[in-house]
Amino acid sequence: MKKITVMQECECCGITFPAIYYENGSIDYSDACNCESDFHPVSGQPSISEWLENRKEQ
Repeated sequence: MKKITVMQECECCGITFPAIYYENGSIDYSDACNCESDFHPVSGQPSISEWLENRKEQ
């Protein structure tokens, strides 16, 4: 199964942490904060939906 590691940033505290996207649509992450807030890819990194769409086009 294809996967990619993308750095994420917490929208509450700003901490960055790695997330692994899998081609089945799941995401694994560790070293995340405990804010229970939303997070987004660090600038220049794809979101999981962007990455999956690019995988389909290849």
